[in-house]
Amino acid sequence: MQTETESEAVKLVGADELAKILSVSVRHIWRQRAAGKLPRPVTIGQCVRWLLSDIDTWLDRGCPSQQQFETRKAAQNKQNGVV
Repeated sequence: MQTETESEAVKLVGADELAKILSVSVRHIWRQRAAGKLPRPVTIGQCVRWLLSDIDTWLDRGCPSQQQFETRKAAQNKQNGVV
């Protein structure tokens, strides 16, 4: 289970904000998502958002493919006892 203080709430970012963070166009974000090159987003209805913590981790790890990122994330969660 994730331990966070109230000030460290989970933050979701949309394609516009993610494009600004990565200094690319919004269109590039959608192309990268379709190609499986970004972390898996959270979809709520038709809204697509990314966990900012996933983006930070993804950048720290050298921007691996979605499959590699999700595999590493699952292994780390298993190691930490997170279900």
